Amino acid sequence: MDNLNASLSGSSTPESIDSLRQMNRQQQAALRAKGRLIDNMAYQIRTLSNAIIGFSDLLLSESLPPDHREYAEEINQAGKELSDLVNEVLDWARLESGRLQLVHTPCSISELLSRLDQAVRPAAMDKALDFEVHTEQPLPDAILTDSDRLLKCLINLADNAIQYTSEGFIRVAVRTENKDGQAFVRFDVTDSGQGIDEAQLATLFEPPAVEEQVHAEMFTMMNSGLSVTAGLPLTRQLVELLGGVLDVQSRTGKGSTFSLMIPAEQADYAELTPKSQPPPASPHPDGNRAETGHDGPAPILVVEDQASNRTVLRLMLKTKGYFVDTAEDGQQAVDMALAKRYSLIVMDLKMPRMNGYQATETLRDKGVKTPIVALSMLTLDPGEKERIDSLFDDFLCKPIDIEQIAAVAEKYAGRPATKTAATEIG
Repeated sequence: MDNLNASLSGSSTPESIDSLRQMNRQQQAALRAKGRLIDNMAYQIRTLSNAIIGFSDLLLSESLPPDHREYAEEINQAGKELSDLVNEVLDWARLESGRLQLVHTPCSISELLSRLDQAVRPAAMDKALDFEVHTEQPLPDAILTDSDRLLKCLINLADNAIQYTSEGFIRVAVRTENKDGQAFVRFDVTDSGQGIDEAQLATLFEPPAVEEQVHAEMFTMMNSGLSVTAGLPLTRQLVELLGGVLDVQSRTGKGSTFSLMIPAEQADYAELTPKSQPPPASPHPDGNRAETGHDGPAPILVVEDQASNRTVLRLMLKTKGYFVDTAEDGQQAVDMALAKRYSLIVMDLKMPRMNGYQATETLRDKGVKTPIVALSMLTLDPGEKERIDSLFDDFLCKPIDIEQIAAVAEKYAGRPATKTAATEIG
């Protein structure tokens, strides 16, 4: 749009102005179509990665011979890296089209650094590099930011440092800093690697202009054992969206320090601690107890249109001792939930015939108070998050591992009597 306005500001004939406007409309339409295509492709890929992660999780919960366990672990890790790659592609596409929206919530600094350590340390250990995280007090307990996007930025910086460091260390130092009267949290990612020459520094954060360069970088990163990421250009754009600044200092042969500064808008730490709540209300006088002749909670209803995801969720819950029914769409779920008591409903959002929102609204209108947990592969924008918070009891984002679904089941349905009691129902 800026290019269009610049073009129109010069001397132009009415015909050329119309032509430029038409060209701009076509470009905008192409960007929207590209965004829809990428979203749909990402949804399908996430469906496959969710099945890969889920079934390999089930394998890892069994007693396996050491070599078979290694195979399952590799499959599980590959599924997670595939999911991460899809997230990177989505972020690039949404940044390009201006559709990327941030969700600011209280972010615990200590939890953020713990997640960073878990994500990065294995890759550092594979190269025999020391990985250290240092904090300098005082630091706020929590800040208001998009914690997932901030974590992505820090992981990208650490991965980049590991990629270009053959020996020595990677250090992450965290402290507060005041700049122009505003408080920031500063993250310095320092390595003992090969450093960056002045010519490269000038274009370090610019998107690669040559297709061969993109391929070369992806090949290098895959060979180093790291997840393929969109790298430093995406990182800087995300940091700027977060209201922060990303800079670098480096000398050839002396290593590099990437400094990420994010506004230290403090959040109430109490918001991070779940408040104790009474048990979910049940529309039936017997609460969550089953009437099928076994101890433990009533069955859980899993509503999911994708057969592989439906199967993996059923088996995950069954492995933990729960009885499970399944439905293929929202209309079938409504019919089943009105005919039978359930202790919990796990509801996919995107389904044919009747989606998860419509099914949940119908059940609530008919007086069904069974806890309903939303399930989606989509990255939520602020408006959608508010809708989910108001309509559902909780939310799970795919891919989901066995411990995540088990924790949600225990929270809302209660603990199963035994892990061996469950048999497939329906």
